[in-house]
Amino acid sequence: MKSKINIKGNTLWKICALVILAISITCCLVSVTSVVQPTTAIAKQVVPITLNDSISTQIDGGPLVANYVFCFLAPTGWAAAQNMTVTYTSTLGNGSMKLMPANALEPASGNTLTWPAACAAKFGIGKNLVNDVQWVVYESAQPISIANGITITGQINIKLTVGADGNNTSYFPEYVTCESSDGISDDAYWGNGHDYSLNSGPCLVQTGTDGDLHDYCNLQLASINPPKSLDNEFISLTYNNKLDTNTMLKGNTNLYLCVDSAYLSDGTALTNFCVQAEKTQLVQTTSNSGLFALTFWPRSFFNLTSTQTLTKLVYYVTDQTGTKRVGYGGSTTTPFTYKFTCN
Repeated sequence: MKSKINIKGNTLWKICALVILAISITCCLVSVTSVVQPTTAIAKQVVPITLNDSISTQIDGGPLVANYVFCFLAPTGWAAAQNMTVTYTSTLGNGSMKLMPANALEPASGNTLTWPAACAAKFGIGKNLVNDVQWVVYESAQPISIANGITITGQINIKLTVGADGNNTSYFPEYVTCESSDGISDDAYWGNGHDYSLNSGPCLVQTGTDGDLHDYCNLQLASINPPKSLDNEFISLTYNNKLDTNTMLKGNTNLYLCVDSAYLSDGTALTNFCVQAEKTQLVQTTSNSGLFALTFWPRSFFNLTSTQTLTKLVYYVTDQTGTKRVGYGGSTTTPFTYKFTCN
């Protein structure tokens, strides 16, 4: 399909219409009438997201048939493929959407990538700051036939159960809509240059657990990558000393990891790891970047035996003297925490 799409409506919510389905549509005029997506949610809550829209068509011939495709970016730990349903209603009929087959290849990639891989390659992690998100792709359960010179109105209904991993998470949802014939292709022939619609939602903050907040919307003073790991993996701690936060370490380039306590699975707390030494020094990633990092293997760092397992780190970042320290939110008394867990 080669389609020219002019989207009207709220600029934040330029979500593509319910169906962009014909192989030879020459013009589609889409109007987004309303989109409802919450910005807060509680773990294990079913979050509804509703998209209302319409599309007017001009088709060279017809009727033409294709499957509608909906791509959604969600936190990895939410396991959206197992915890989300998508349905639609429209003036062309009602139906459900099913997961895209795992072996289905996305056409714009030259049929070399699966749909989730193609979305990841093209759109990355969207506006999110941490790569702990994944693309989930749905297609209409049945192909839909569309005729020339009609206006279709429709509603997409998404029901998403959030927080499956037991963590608190904030992230930016990403929405991509297209059809199965052209996929997520760019076509400079048309004014908008795309055969798809890419849209970012506002930050969705999910709370309701006793876990720490995994914040992918806002830059953090300190972060650990990967955001979820076990103690037998290398992790990289990064401290951002250029944030607009007036901390005791502002402007300091000699920074060190100060582990207040490391907790084992039996509840034992390991201490005396707050030292300013080569082993704990954070090194600036590039000149004047303001980002200071330390990569280490936790099992070696804490001299664990084969029967010991780490569950949590409680730490600060200090200067070379150890007298100035910074914790969560710039506090000198509330430490950063990191829990060892897998998705």
